[in-house]
Amino acid sequence: MFNIGIIGTGLMSEIYSDLIIENNLGKLIAVAGNTKDKTDIFAKKYDISSYPDSNYELMFANHNFDLIIIATPEWVREDPIKYCVNNNVHIILEKPFADNMETATMLQNELRNHKKGFKVCHVLRYSPRFFMAKMHLEGKKIIHMDSTRNSNLLRFERISGSTNPFFWLAPHDIDMMLWLKGVGIKEVFAMTNNSNVAKDLVSVMVRFEDDSTATFRNVWGFAPISNVSKSAYFNIWHESGCVEIDDSDMNIKIFEGNEVSQPDTYEDFHILSKRMGFFRNMLEEMINDLKVGENKAHGELENAIHVTQVSEMISRSVHEGRIVSINEL
Repeated sequence: MFNIGIIGTGLMSEIYSDLIIENNLGKLIAVAGNTKDKTDIFAKKYDISSYPDSNYELMFANHNFDLIIIATPEWVREDPIKYCVNNNVHIILEKPFADNMETATMLQNELRNHKKGFKVCHVLRYSPRFFMAKMHLEGKKIIHMDSTRNSNLLRFERISGSTNPFFWLAPHDIDMMLWLKGVGIKEVFAMTNNSNVAKDLVSVMVRFEDDSTATFRNVWGFAPISNVSKSAYFNIWHESGCVEIDDSDMNIKIFEGNEVSQPDTYEDFHILSKRMGFFRNMLEEMINDLKVGENKAHGELENAIHVTQVSEMISRSVHEGRIVSINEL
């Protein structure tokens, strides 16, 4: 059984900790967080050791870990990765890999020769809808993909002013498109209504290395009807048809009077007091995979870097008003 540590004390850390304990995926032994109050509360909830003030050095000195799950904010990556690599442990990293190319390059250098496993939490790969689409599309030539996603006000407020929104918005769409296509992206053109305001949208056009195309839109900062996305659609056109995924159907809608509510069955779905859904699928699969062998970091790292590169291309295209090629990075 893996000895597991958590770095970060937010929503995703709670989800992963619940899943580890409820499904006996390992022995959760310690958490490192930023503030003392939040870290101590988190540690008390799970009856584990607390290391506030991001005291990774003391945490690693006091425990022998097999796996660390890093679920820090998007702009806190370098120190957690460095300590994990130096202590030779498996790493599961909450997406995105990085929120700028400078940090991504530093992390790439840290992880390039890492002897243990490294995985990034691109959770949609573990959704039954997307997995079924992947199986259906095997051997078919994908001509075009199109995605629409809505990130609400509460989530945007969490990252606003702390990170580049394009690195926060785009990883789901980019990773799914890369995963389904199996080839890289070479050009991007993107634009917003007004990237200087809190409520906005970005429209992105993508060209792959095989000259097929994709488009996606992300809307953010508007008042939600729930704490999940209002709409999330993903369409894949291939040479003999189309696969359509209405991702919002994973949630339920409750109509009462003139009101509609949409409870969160995406991240916070419980059955008999246990968290369910594809976060569970992802974590179980990742941990089982890491247990099987020394799963080297190379393949996952290549994908993480490319997702970050495309996010950078989107950001440059928005601010410079032109097509950006990956050869410019």
